[in-house]
Amino acid sequence: MPLTTKLYPTFEGFSKRVMDGGKNLIGQADDIYLIGYRAADEIIRDMFKNVRPETQLHVVGTGSAGQIMDEVLEWSKIKRGEVHSEGFAKFIEAY
Repeated sequence: MPLTTKLYPTFEGFSKRVMDGGKNLIGQADDIYLIGYRAADEIIRDMFKNVRPETQLHVVGTGSAGQIMDEVLEWSKIKRGEVHSEGFAKFIEAY
């Protein structure tokens, strides 16, 4: 519920446990996959503050996956990875 409605303060300890843990993990990642996520909110920008410049971004989605990739790369300054624009099921089938 807090992820979709962004009611983080409603749940005591949510930010510290989930968001801080995510920032730590993302800061160690070699590859990041955005799957079905537009990445158009402040949450992702905050989490990406810890991303290393050599980390590759991959986007899995439908028709707008390439646009999402371009938008995120514009503000994140990490490396371009692969764009999978035929949806999650096709992405899984390919691997």
